Amino acid sequence: MIHHLNSLSITEKLYENMQDSGDDFRFAAIEANLAAYIENYAAWHWHEAMEFGCVVEGAVDCRTPRRSLTLHAGEGYFVNSGVLHMNRIAAGGDAGRLRVIQFDAGVLSGLRRIRERFVLPIERNADCECLPLLPTDAGATILLADLGAVFYAAAREAFGYELEVVRRLLAIWQRLFAFASPDRANAAPVADTAAARIKAMLAYIHSHSDAPLSVARIAAAVSISEREAYRTFRQVLNTTPALYIQQYLVNAAAQQLLETDRPITEIGLDAGFASPNYFNKAFKDQMGVSPRQFRKAHRGVTGPKSV
Repeated sequence: MIHHLNSLSITEKLYENMQDSGDDFRFAAIEANLAAYIENYAAWHWHEAMEFGCVVEGAVDCRTPRRSLTLHAGEGYFVNSGVLHMNRIAAGGDAGRLRVIQFDAGVLSGLRRIRERFVLPIERNADCECLPLLPTDAGATILLADLGAVFYAAAREAFGYELEVVRRLLAIWQRLFAFASPDRANAAPVADTAAARIKAMLAYIHSHSDAPLSVARIAAAVSISEREAYRTFRQVLNTTPALYIQQYLVNAAAQQLLETDRPITEIGLDAGFASPNYFNKAFKDQMGVSPRQFRKAHRGVTGPKSV
C-alpha cells in the first residue's frame, strides 16, 4: 500500500516512525505532499531505514549535515541510514510532491556476505550520506525507473508483491553501489562530529521544550562549550540555537491550532511563550499571519483531528 503523508511523525529524539506493516518486512512506500506540511517543510529527522526519494511535482530542497540538493520533477536522491535530513519546497516554488521508498537493510539480504561486502561499505561511508540521482546519468536513470516500479508494486500489493519489491531493491542497490564508485564505496568511514552533535542538541531541545531552554543548557547536554554549540548550529543548520528553538515552538503551536479546539492563548503559553503578545508576534513573524488567521485559513483543510 501507499502511505499518503501530509505531516511528519517523529519522536522527541527526531526519530521518524517508519510507516511499515510492523512485521519483519521493513519496507514502506510513501507519497509526501510538502505543500500540505506546515511551512512546506518536513523538519529535521532521521531513521534507521535507507531512503530513496523521487520528486514527481515541483522542486524540493533536500538537506543533510554535509549536503544540500535542489531537485526537480524526475530527479531523486538517496539518504543513508541514520542520517539527519530534511525536505522542503524550494524557494519560490509552491509545489513539492515526493515518492519515497524506505526499507531496512535486512530486506536486501539476510546473508552476512552480502551485507558485509555490499551494504556496510555504503552504510558506513560518510561520503554516501546523501547522493543525488539525476536523469543525466544513465545508471541513475535506470535506478529511478526501478524506484517507480517498486512504487507501482507497492500500490497494487498483489499476491507476491514482496518478491517483486525485493528483486527491484536488489537491482537498485547494485546500481547505487556502482553509482557510488568502488573507491567511495570502500572508503574508510569518516566520523562526522558536527552531525552527531546537532542530532543530540536537537533531541535535547525537543525533549525539554516544556522547560526554559538556554544555549548553556543545550551545550552542557552534549558536553561542549556554548561557542561550539553556536558554531555547530551555524555550520549544519545555518541558523542559531535561539532561532531554531523559536521555529520549533511556533511549528508545535501551529500543529495544535490545526488539530485541536484549544484556546489560542493556552496553546501559546503551553508552547513556551511568556505572553500572548510574544506568541502572536513570534507566530506572525514566522508564518506571516496571526495564530487566529492561521487557524481560520487552514482549519477546513486539515482539522481538527482531536479536541
